[in-house]
Amino acid sequence: MFILDNSLIPRKSTDFRSIEQFIEKIGATNANVIIFGEIDMGMDQVAREIYEHSSPTQKPIIVIEAGGAAYIGKHDPSSDRSVTYNRMKGYFANADGGTIILKNLELLTFDKQSVLLHILETEHPNVRIICTADPHLLQMVTDKEFRANLFYLLRESDIKILPLREVPEDIAGLADFFLTHHAKNNDEPKKRLDASALKVLKIHQCPGNIRELKNLVERTILVNGKPTLD
Repeated sequence: MFILDNSLIPRKSTDFRSIEQFIEKIGATNANVIIFGEIDMGMDQVAREIYEHSSPTQKPIIVIEAGGAAYIGKHDPSSDRSVTYNRMKGYFANADGGTIILKNLELLTFDKQSVLLHILETEHPNVRIICTADPHLLQMVTDKEFRANLFYLLRESDIKILPLREVPEDIAGLADFFLTHHAKNNDEPKKRLDASALKVLKIHQCPGNIRELKNLVERTILVNGKPTLD
């Protein structure tokens, strides 16, 4: 699951097939969802797929980066509400009847957490929220660094995406996808990985997950001109 036209790269693991089935089921509901996963495991693409499987009436969509999103609403100085509240309300006004994708939920400041909780609890906006989050968010809730009541409002359902090191059966298919994509983009014959190269990739931990795998495949292509990469 690597970013490419906001779509998911097909994978063969049992874990991925379960995620695909869950996307179809949860997409047709209005439930808020948190997608847990490490960096570059396709959380944004899973969120987009959930939205694509939603009801045709669930439009529009707004994507927000929790750690650095600019406010879009206007603040009325005469209002008895805070600047954060008035401006955060702008997102919900623009997404009315649709979906907000809130990326990197763990980066939401405590002040913004409180405002978001207030909006959801007291105003019940007609907006579905799909969040992506690092698994560390669970510990943040335990340590009271993230508001538990907000967490459970947003976690009406969840998806866990395993890191690449825990699904090595997906590596060959992903590598082949990147080889195909590289050949097409560069108008050249497709190369292939031999058994020894695949073995090396499966042993490598790939802390950067799918992005790192893609970089490894493309770097190997650059330094090895032979049709087979070894």
